This record gives sequence, structure tokens and C-alpha cells, in this order.
Amino acid sequence: MHKVAGKTDIGCLRKNNEDAYGIIRTESGLITVVADGMGGHNGGEVASDLAVTCFLDELPRRLDADPPQYAMSGAGNVAHCAIRQRSKDSEQLAKMGTTLVAAYFEESVAHICYAGDSRAYLLQGGEFNQVTRDHSVVQQMLDGGAITEDEIDNSPFRNLLTNSLGAAQEIVEFTYMAQPVYSGDRLLLCSDGLTNTLSFEQISEIVSNEFNSVEDCVELLVEQSLAHKVTDNVTVIVVEVVGH
Repeated sequence: MHKVAGKTDIGCLRKNNEDAYGIIRTESGLITVVADGMGGHNGGEVASDLAVTCFLDELPRRLDADPPQYAMSGAGNVAHCAIRQRSKDSEQLAKMGTTLVAAYFEESVAHICYAGDSRAYLLQGGEFNQVTRDHSVVQQMLDGGAITEDEIDNSPFRNLLTNSLGAAQEIVEFTYMAQPVYSGDRLLLCSDGLTNTLSFEQISEIVSNEFNSVEDCVELLVEQSLAHKVTDNVTVIVVEVVGH
């Protein structure tokens, strides 16, 4: 049984927490999800909470009938439709939306799907790498050579997403990958409150330290974010693979 821990924190500046996360164990495997909401009033909170709740309700049923890729994108789109419907029902929630990154662990494979800029990182064979690629304007500019890594922090486009739940499109195109995993590997799911506050090296150092339990990892990642005056909400889940 894989080891798992998660934590969310409002951060140093925000008045409410627009992040949400969920962890459930089912007969078929472990499911983890992180969502980072946006929208005026309480929109972000409502959107992220709806995304996590709907996704975790829907995915186990779909996994009984569909391959993981289709089950996960289907569950994500159920969440997307629920958010859009709530938006239509309330003027205050009209512009709400959320990112979503999820991992479903099935024996020796981690199935990952995401929309937005919440990320997944993998520690495998002593190497720590980002396995998702942000759905954002800045990422597109970076890929196209319009800006450099050093210019990202000062870009006026840094918070603009190219993909999210609750947006105008009827269907969300989730990016999916099947990642083989082995005993001792660790997967980190997180909102951008973490990655905009701590460097890749700082995150890697915490997750890669074998003396840190998964509980230690989530505590330290949040603790260090707060120590670095994180301006956003911060949410992390760490899973350690056992026995494959």
C-alpha cells in the first residue's frame, strides 16, 4: 500500500484558501488530486472544491468500465460541467474556474492527467523531474523562444492559463500520461503557490531526502513556503510507491 500525505495552507497574504485536494483509496488503487481555483468573491474556493469532489466521486465508477486515460478525462469533464453549471446559476460565481492535476496509482503505473498549471514531479532513481508541462501563456512563450526562464517572474502574462476547468469551452482537453513507477519512487502534486515560492532545487532537496517521510515532506514544503512568505495558497500531496 503506497504511503501518502497531503496538506494545504492559506499562505501569508490571502484571506481565503482557493486550493483544494483529495486522497482516496479504492479497490483498484490510490487516487490523488489537487485543484487551484480562481474567480471573484468565493468563486475559486467553490470551483476547486467542486472539482475535487466531483472527480473523486466519478473516477472510481468510470475505472470499472474505461481505461484510465478515458476514465480520468471523463471524470475531469464531469467536474468541468458541474463548475460551469454553478457559474450559470450565480452571478457572483460567473468567472470561476480551477486547475486540476490528478494521479491514479494502479499497481506499477501512475496515471497522471491535468489541466492548468498545477504540477506533478517525480523522484525516480535518485533523479527529481517535473513530469507535467504548464498549460499557460508563459509556457507557450517560453517554448516559442519569446521569453527566457529568467523573464518569467516579471511577465505580465504569468498568471494566464490556456486550459482550465470552468472555462468557456464545452470540453476540457486533459493532458494524460502513464508513468511506470517502482518501489521507493515519490510523486509530488502541487499548486503553483509552491512552485512560485520555492526553487526547483529547494523542492527537490526536501522530496529527495530519504530520511523524510511523506508526512515530513508535506510539512516541510508548506513550512518552507511560509518561511519564504508565500503570497498564494499552497497545496501539496506526496505519494511514495511501495512494493513494485
